[in-house]
Amino acid sequence: MKRSLHNLKGLILLAVSVLILITLNACNDDEEGNSNAFLWSPKILVLKGDAQATLLLTDPRPFTEYVSPPTTPDYFEIFVSEDNISFSPLTKVGTDVTQVPVDKLTNGKSYYFFVTAARQGITSALTDTVMTIPSRAFATESYFPDVNESVETLTTSFDRNYISYNAGSDLYYRESGSASGQYVATNANGATWSKNSNQLAYITTTTSGISRYPHELRLLTTAGGQSTTLFSIDYPNFSLQYPEFTGNADELTFFSNENNPDKSYYDLWKMDVITLQRQRITSFQSKGFYTGGRYDWSHNAEEVYLAGRYNIQKYESDIYKVNISSAAITPIVVSPQWFESNPAISPDNNRIAFTSDGSGRGELWVYDVAKSRTVQVTPIEGYLFDERYTELQWLNDHEILITAFKNTKSVPVKITLD
Repeated sequence: MKRSLHNLKGLILLAVSVLILITLNACNDDEEGNSNAFLWSPKILVLKGDAQATLLLTDPRPFTEYVSPPTTPDYFEIFVSEDNISFSPLTKVGTDVTQVPVDKLTNGKSYYFFVTAARQGITSALTDTVMTIPSRAFATESYFPDVNESVETLTTSFDRNYISYNAGSDLYYRESGSASGQYVATNANGATWSKNSNQLAYITTTTSGISRYPHELRLLTTAGGQSTTLFSIDYPNFSLQYPEFTGNADELTFFSNENNPDKSYYDLWKMDVITLQRQRITSFQSKGFYTGGRYDWSHNAEEVYLAGRYNIQKYESDIYKVNISSAAITPIVVSPQWFESNPAISPDNNRIAFTSDGSGRGELWVYDVAKSRTVQVTPIEGYLFDERYTELQWLNDHEILITAFKNTKSVPVKITLD
């Protein structure tokens, strides 16, 4: 899913700069007689459909602060590309248009869009580029439909006999067939199940003044429902994020900046939950590599898939594979301008689910490793996916568990890919 910057857009930007300079020096014909006028351009979002897509255009002015009021364009012009390099005009629409259907697309093919705004022959600054991959609708069904709470980050144990979920600020776990959940802790996050036992690791947080910070890494054993502290987190000397079990028995990993002089670098640490011995297993600071978000282990526990970037000034992250033995960092899903995060590998190691805002908002995507092909999974009919309130989990090689909003309530949803 590698995507390059497009030449046409660069040429348009150059032309825009020249025209703006000429306009500012030679004319004074904007709506209010101000030679420093500029045009506003819409915020754009593209929704995936079956052999079609819909562009949503939103007026950003009510939600944006400007030094001086922007001028309204005469019209918008939409450009389209199939390779993110060669763009061509698709259509022109009035500034009152909010939805633009795009039909006769090919399922499985990538389409890229951006919009310009024009007035009296002068083109404004461009919008961001968004992309979509049309496809048929995927089969969906409720998972644990008798969970009545609005739940976040719901995941299941390895044998599917238990689930854990956050309802508000509280963490619960629940046995299959049980009528209610068992309370675990308040202000707990990062809950993750062992890959070979019914144990749940999670992080508790505590408050100091108006700040909340990680407090303890804890382990719950469903047999008996007992929770124990693995270790206390010496914040602010170091912080800890995203516990995750490897495929090795009793081995837990997490991100920590302990012992790193530059606290913006987080490394992976592993811990034996029996002996409580901890060991750092990466050295990302030596490579200038910054990590963020959830990650997932290959099923031989030799490689980890994570989101990261080499430039801390770059907000957007990409998906990488890290070999623990060789320390090699291999790019998997890389884009020039979008934010990819939260990778999860399928049990057969053939597909990687992840979130990306390439469409203009966070959606669920799946990358096929063998075919070097990406499928866009969401939007799904009847649900609103929000990557901030979910965790991706493969139930098997063909089914993914997420949480999504239905009628303003966050519910667990199983999606069948094929």
